[in-house]
Amino acid sequence: MSFEETKKEFTILAEWVVRKLRKIDFENADKETIIRWILYSLGIEKLGQDIYIYLRNKGSATSTEIAEEFNISPATARKYLEQLHLIGLVDYIGREYHLSFEDIEKGIRSILIPRINEVFQALLRAARSIKEYETTEESEIFLAESLSEKFKGLERKLHKLTEKLSREIWTGITVREKDDVLVIDIFRSYELTNQELLQWARRGKRIVLNVYGSLNISDDVDPNLLASVIERLTIFGSLKGPKSALNAILGRLEVYGSIGMR
Repeated sequence: MSFEETKKEFTILAEWVVRKLRKIDFENADKETIIRWILYSLGIEKLGQDIYIYLRNKGSATSTEIAEEFNISPATARKYLEQLHLIGLVDYIGREYHLSFEDIEKGIRSILIPRINEVFQALLRAARSIKEYETTEESEIFLAESLSEKFKGLERKLHKLTEKLSREIWTGITVREKDDVLVIDIFRSYELTNQELLQWARRGKRIVLNVYGSLNISDDVDPNLLASVIERLTIFGSLKGPKSALNAILGRLEVYGSIGMR
């Protein structure tokens, strides 16, 4: 039976949208702006954001009350409420809807991530089952194993990202010591210069650098110095830099976004 024939039997139980995060000025943004940024990044449009904030302020409401408040039909209200429920931010008892948790991070971590993980695990099982077919080519087996590892890595990275969203990140940079390395998290666009590397080198510890935004490695960066200082570099966004510098840390580099070499 072909895929076109079998897909008629499928029922869509849940769909998620995770957008590439838009730039935001955490230093000057107010609480509501950050909430809307998180919701938009999870696929919630403005009306859905308005409904979430309304519930946050009011405590609880029925779909009829929300429909009257926003001058929409109860069916439209339920559509947005179910979307918020799917990502773990809104729950209901009887006819009344309320926040699952006051803390957005807890809703994402406790409900959304396990739900997405369940879907990923089903995909992983399907990917592994490819190896059971005698007609499977060696290249297809390699693809299935690579896909499995990518899903596992994405799950870990998504968990780390939601933890970081719950912190006070208005400064844009956090530094902490972990074992024998310094872990530096940067929540904005950043340019890494040779002078910055020299300052890090003087601290006597190798650097684990996580950038949530865009990173530009300056043309003056010494590839050998970069390799001696950087333990691991992870980018959630875009990376640009000289080819010689990127090649120097190729084995320690993870980019979830675009790479530009010059």
